[in-house]
Amino acid sequence: ARNSGMEIAQGLYYIFVDSDDYVEVTFLETLYNLIIKYDADIAITNFVCTTNKNYSSYQGEIISGSSQEVLLYLMREVSWSAWGKLFKKSLIENYQFKKGILYEDFEFIPRIFLGANKAVYINLPLYNYLIREDSIMTLSKLKEVYIDIANENLKLFDNYNLSKNMKENLKATIYMHFIWDINKQFECDGRIANKIFEIKMKKFIQNNINKILKNSQLNIVYKFLFLWAKLSLKTYGKMCYFKNQHKQY
Repeated sequence: ARNSGMEIAQGLYYIFVDSDDYVEVTFLETLYNLIIKYDADIAITNFVCTTNKNYSSYQGEIISGSSQEVLLYLMREVSWSAWGKLFKKSLIENYQFKKGILYEDFEFIPRIFLGANKAVYINLPLYNYLIREDSIMTLSKLKEVYIDIANENLKLFDNYNLSKNMKENLKATIYMHFIWDINKQFECDGRIANKIFEIKMKKFIQNNINKILKNSQLNIVYKFLFLWAKLSLKTYGKMCYFKNQHKQY
């Protein structure tokens, strides 16, 4: 649907709004004015989950800088989804979302930001993200393509012309997200129902463990969790399962 929309769009900018979400009336005006004021390629707003609307933490502060710096902030603090952003058409008109996969934003957004010069972010909740219990992302366990995309992004950061510190920061963020996401996948016996995912996950940890332990921007807690998962995935999985169960009560 996004690719089809991009093919027929006539304007100078692209936005993406998921079919069950909605934006505030000032969404476009705010982002357009930010692009003009800061001469940016991308403008981003914060979002609010409509099942838990709380505006107290949004102060309207603005962060601008290189697109890589803003990407790093978004990956760690906000969201790297395609929605909630205004893109210059000239930046992304030659790109497409990868068809037939989940997590297409995870694959798409890093490439777009690395190809941009400047981005600007405003901490205002102008995008309303609806959480539904029957949505695809809520119901489904992670698929193995998630690990494929994580590997692709790590290679992208390695091969791109970035400073060593920025590469380490971006890769550290991939590792952090990886831990957050796999921790939700385990069953009570410490195993993962999707065996292909489990095999790929083990391979990912094995192939990256030395880089993870040497990453200067990755917190020692994450290094410990990766090392634990490598040495004893079953006990690590049991810990994750029981921790997640405890959160539900």
